[in-house]
Amino acid sequence: MSIIYDWYEAPRTALKQQEEGDVTLYPRIPKSQTVDIKSIAKEIQDASSFTASDVQGVMVALSELMKMHLAMGNTVHIEGIGYFKAELGTLEKVTASTKFKGKKVYVDGVGFKPDKQLLRQLQRAKLVRTKTAWHSVELSDEMIEQGLTSHFASVQLLTVKQFCFLFNQTESTARRRISSLVDAGKLKNIGHRPLALYVPCPGCFGK
Repeated sequence: MSIIYDWYEAPRTALKQQEEGDVTLYPRIPKSQTVDIKSIAKEIQDASSFTASDVQGVMVALSELMKMHLAMGNTVHIEGIGYFKAELGTLEKVTASTKFKGKKVYVDGVGFKPDKQLLRQLQRAKLVRTKTAWHSVELSDEMIEQGLTSHFASVQLLTVKQFCFLFNQTESTARRRISSLVDAGKLKNIGHRPLALYVPCPGCFGK
């Protein structure tokens, strides 16, 4: 078994470090294949006396029970894998004087803490650097300006996936670049969670 990885620059510090003559790199796993329940059930069937349909039935039941317990605020521990727990966030900054605090809270995601035995097994895996550059290409402000001006000439809205496709960016990088454009007053989010929909602000990207 091998884990394919590549080196990435820290986006917020790369420019400053380049000016200083060196850039700190961080290892990260690039795009990888997603293995679904059907594939796992088939692999278990091939390696045991269980049928794929039996395995799928158990996994669906496990999924439903996990959702129920997480929705109750419980931590779910699957031995050999790890701990799952709902994580909370706020829709806006909340202080002691904020009114109706309860309406500002929402479930932001699910946290995961791996079991030690899972980590030990993964740490024994072979690490191989990719021969293909999967990570985002460097983008200048001029490239973004030209690309989004062309995009908004024929389309009213922009999504994160569209930004990824337009500029060959990973999703995390696309979200970061879009966030900086929002902060700069060039884009505005008119969507709602979980789908963000961005439009150009007046005077930006040909509008």
